Amino acid sequence: MTTQLRIDGPIDSGTAQRVRDALAAANGPVEVFVNSPGGEVGEGLAIYNALRGHAAGVSITIDGFALSVSSAIACAGRPTRATATATLMLHNVWSSATGDSNAMRKSAEALDTVNESLITIYSTRTGKPREAIRELMAAETWLTAQQAADLGLIDEVITDQAAPDEATARAHALYAATHFKNTPTRIQNMSTTTTTTAPTSAAVLAAESARRSEIRTMFGAHAEAHRDLLDAALDDSNATADATSRKLLARLAEGSGPIAGAGMRWSEPDRLPDFQNAATDALLQRAGLPVTRPHAGARDLARMSLTAMATACHSMRHGGGTPRYGFSASHTSSDFPYLLAATAGKALQLGYENEQSSHLLWTRQVEVADFKPQYRIARSAAPALLEVAEGAEYTQGTFGERRETYALTTCGRYFEISRQALVNDDLDSFTRLPAAFGQAAKRKEADEVYSLLASNPTMADGIALFHSSHANLAGSGGSLALATLGAARAAMRRQTGPGGLGYLNVAPAYLVVPASLETHAEELIASTSRADVPNPEKNDFVRSLKLAVDPRLDDSSLTAWYLACNPAQCDTLEIARLAGSENVVIEEDHRFETGAFRIKATLDFGVGALDHRGLYKNLGA
Repeated sequence: MTTQLRIDGPIDSGTAQRVRDALAAANGPVEVFVNSPGGEVGEGLAIYNALRGHAAGVSITIDGFALSVSSAIACAGRPTRATATATLMLHNVWSSATGDSNAMRKSAEALDTVNESLITIYSTRTGKPREAIRELMAAETWLTAQQAADLGLIDEVITDQAAPDEATARAHALYAATHFKNTPTRIQNMSTTTTTTAPTSAAVLAAESARRSEIRTMFGAHAEAHRDLLDAALDDSNATADATSRKLLARLAEGSGPIAGAGMRWSEPDRLPDFQNAATDALLQRAGLPVTRPHAGARDLARMSLTAMATACHSMRHGGGTPRYGFSASHTSSDFPYLLAATAGKALQLGYENEQSSHLLWTRQVEVADFKPQYRIARSAAPALLEVAEGAEYTQGTFGERRETYALTTCGRYFEISRQALVNDDLDSFTRLPAAFGQAAKRKEADEVYSLLASNPTMADGIALFHSSHANLAGSGGSLALATLGAARAAMRRQTGPGGLGYLNVAPAYLVVPASLETHAEELIASTSRADVPNPEKNDFVRSLKLAVDPRLDDSSLTAWYLACNPAQCDTLEIARLAGSENVVIEEDHRFETGAFRIKATLDFGVGALDHRGLYKNLGA
């Protein structure tokens, strides 16, 4: 059963949690409708990752605006569609900051880091080079639905779906006109247009939206701790941001004490988790790793050494005093090791998420409960529907006995941080090193996916994945060109299911090539849509293809190329991960005899080829 979910209005504190709750409650695929002018980048990135991680699949329809970070959210759809009147916008993230010149420079560096995360999303979605995406964001690029489709941000333009109500559209237009620098004239006009039936509704709605957005922004990291105060202010339309600010400051002042960086002495044990979260983000930032929404206290701990952090953990747990044996004493409880493990864990996840890869574009990702063999019957093997005469009984349909099998494997390593490294404040040991482990885990997945693709494994029917009997292998190789792509598409369209199912009409969605063909593939896709190319061969099919490039394919062939369909339409290759493990799992251990600290990284996953019908291979010229 498909669950419908709406993401309307500004993206603010709590939006990501509401989306996660809705996904957790969904029992199957989710259809998301987006109409948002953007908002908090951290919330938006969390929503993107939550949607991408929904195992049953997520489709997205933009039926109004997808501006700022909401355009990145839209990239999570497989597929993503937009109404003909929809508008998308990409731009560099912005923020406000206070402090001295060093603080300003750090704020600018943080914004650049977040920009890189968005560039990764847009580049992965469109297949465009990162520098091209960077230029679009710097120019604050506004796109119609068709322009977004031409760029590759969306898969389809819908022409027969109603637009959102006028008041909502006008309110979002007013938000855009007052928040962004290059708002198109048509959007500005929309924000000021009134009607005789509702002369002030848009202005009232926009003012209320702006009030609520300002209040949410003001609360920032304090939103959850003071949810009662935030909710009361949002529900009271007469509560101004200024009045709410005074109430929040008064609340924060209750029972507070001075904070003085490395000299802080927190003795209350209940403040330990908060300290650990702030210290984790501070350490990651010091190491130059991106932290989308750092803890409010991270800045105060930016210059605190590891020794001082160990002392602070000991003080909060035991009521003050300096650990007699430095790090060894702090290890008598789990507080400081937990802080190190949390920092290493975040660094490892950041490394995994930021590693460039193309294998997740065109494969299906699922979670499985255990290491037992996974048996998969291809969806294309479903029996055909038969006509039922009046008064006649339905006949039972069965799937074929043939099924593909694969199983999870465990990959991992551990690394050790010496006591000397901790005393010497060696950040690389538990920030950059774990991040490199995370990158290695993503590369391991890609190794297995492209190795399986290139190896042309034997399927359950006893025939190789790519074979003339499967009608998915070119009889004679041909260079990557409009004609050979057309022949490949026709072959995929003509694929039939077993047992008289008939034509499956499989539509290619991804062009998978080795690095040796990347530039040629980009030129081919661009030449079908660029006005500056003499006599271009206009072809919507070619320019709609998403480009997936991987140098591992060069090892087996410099000329072979592949087409793959959207895995939501027909099975291709599947990546399975152990349920409950978020990509890479870490475990920590303190070695008493040496004082060293160990961190073990584990990746449980498996890759299997499920169906030949969603893939096509051409050996190349």
